[in-house]
Amino acid sequence: MNSDLIIRPFHCRDREELWLIFQKAFNKDYDPALWEWKFDNNPFQPSGAPVIYVAEKNGEIAGAAALLPVPFQVNQQRLPFYWGTDLMVHPRFQGLGIAQTMYRHLSKKHEIIMSIGASEAALQLLLKKTSWFKMSGFKRLTCYLDPTPFLKNKIPIMGSMLCPLSKWLLKPFLAHPPGQDQLVNLREIKKIGPEFDQLWEEVAPYYPISVCRTRQYLQWRYQADPGKKYTFYGLLKNKKLLGYFVLESGRPLTKNGFSEGMLMELVAKPGDNKTMAILVQGALRAAKNQGCHLVRCITTSGRETPYRREKFFDLPQWDIRFFGSADFNKISKKLIKNPELWMITFGDSCF
Repeated sequence: MNSDLIIRPFHCRDREELWLIFQKAFNKDYDPALWEWKFDNNPFQPSGAPVIYVAEKNGEIAGAAALLPVPFQVNQQRLPFYWGTDLMVHPRFQGLGIAQTMYRHLSKKHEIIMSIGASEAALQLLLKKTSWFKMSGFKRLTCYLDPTPFLKNKIPIMGSMLCPLSKWLLKPFLAHPPGQDQLVNLREIKKIGPEFDQLWEEVAPYYPISVCRTRQYLQWRYQADPGKKYTFYGLLKNKKLLGYFVLESGRPLTKNGFSEGMLMELVAKPGDNKTMAILVQGALRAAKNQGCHLVRCITTSGRETPYRREKFFDLPQWDIRFFGSADFNKISKKLIKNPELWMITFGDSCF
């Protein structure tokens, strides 16, 4: 079906055409500032050029698939690694198997690629038609701070009157973050300094398979991102950084009227229960101060205890779709497919 399909590397002259295909495929414009951040200014590009593959059919660009290189480790050994992003096929060429062909092409070209997010139908087709595999065991946990928007949305007339009563009835299920006076060593951080590299060196062995949260990565991933609002908070003791979290707020309201706080990162030694507890509590306090009604995070069963203690709970239908491709002649399949070895956060999923 695709014998006349050519997949070639991206050229700078393709950019505007890909933006047009993106608009046609997803019914929204591609933000030039987002492109510049993801591709032009990504400090981890191996050759200084975007890792994008363009599909041509009968001499016309039919679609493209992009990869984002980031620093990555497996048992503290750096490996070339890419997040899949911006897979697009022009509507006129959809249904011809172009996306599957491109996924197969990516698998042949790169040792390990992972991706988060896809419709269930698209994922099942991908798993059936290609060598890509699904990762399981990753949870998206939710912690509610204020149920008011849900009540006002579902019962507009009575919602406002029932809110005080509902907060009392739901008190056992709602988080009640401590006051700022109990989090005195937790500080908002404006500048990501060398202490973040020092912390990562200390905690990296506890996260065997992970994107390396180095100073350079954090600066690019969060401070250079042109479209999101992130705040950093660090836990300090004698001027030493023990851990930190990154919170995103300001997203559009959900259909139920909730303002979401997304816990993008929470980094500390997993066995340091006190530090982990303070960071989770601090994230809830920061989210509440920023007007969030709930907070979400991504974790695995083996790392969920600090969140469960603060009344995060799992809604299985909201768990993430995490899938990828790996050359198991070079990388252990048993290792890569073990979810408890991975560190996955919302910071990995929002590209």
